[in-house]
Amino acid sequence: MPQWRPDDDNDRSYSAHTHVKQLHIDDPAQAVTIFAQRNSDGTTPLVLVPSRRFSCSYFLTIPSGVYVLMQKWGAHMDSLEPGLQMLPPWYRIAYIVTRQSCTYNAPVKDCPTSDNVRVQVDITFIFHIDDPKKICLHPGCPEV
Repeated sequence: MPQWRPDDDNDRSYSAHTHVKQLHIDDPAQAVTIFAQRNSDGTTPLVLVPSRRFSCSYFLTIPSGVYVLMQKWGAHMDSLEPGLQMLPPWYRIAYIVTRQSCTYNAPVKDCPTSDNVRVQVDITFIFHIDDPKKICLHPGCPEV
């Protein structure tokens, strides 16, 4: 990522702002690989939504190393253990959420201070998700 170079005031380039994202995927078994990839466009996938299963499919692979939110007839239920599961087609993986620590970068360009001096700030948050249901089912700021 490009960083601001303090020795060259005329040509300032800043690090990119991170955008968190929900991605649609075809194969849930690829979830860990998708979460581990570094995207060049500044996006960070936090939630993956797998495509629907075939109606005659009775085997479902639950990936390890991620949170998996399941649905039965569209109603949310608890997660299953990782591995190959034999489940009827009305069970589906609704969301796959990363267990890895995530980095969120938010550069602030030319922010005025109280004495009207312009500063550049690069804020980086490192976080992990403890409750995947809150991220997927109740997005937004929590009540204070």
